[in-house]
Amino acid sequence: YLHHKFGVKGYHHLFEKVYFSYETGIRKPDLRAFKLVLDENGLIPQETLMIDDSEKNIESAGKLDMQVYHLQPPVTLTDLFENGTNKD
Repeated sequence: YLHHKFGVKGYHHLFEKVYFSYETGIRKPDLRAFKLVLDENGLIPQETLMIDDSEKNIESAGKLDMQVYHLQPPVTLTDLFENGTNKD
């Protein structure tokens, strides 16, 4: 999708670190998946936003006191950031 729509090949350059369940051996909504990301990056749960379209994943992240946003159509991830950008 990224390549077709935006000409972006891959997405590793968009993030500091990418986590894949086949590499970690842990799949969402397992709390350990979220805990791994928080711990490895020194993130404070209350200051960390988890955006997902799965209610189970949102509920799980919320149990760790992470900020959560349940992304549901017609809202897209792009909508969230376009509406909140600083236009100064």
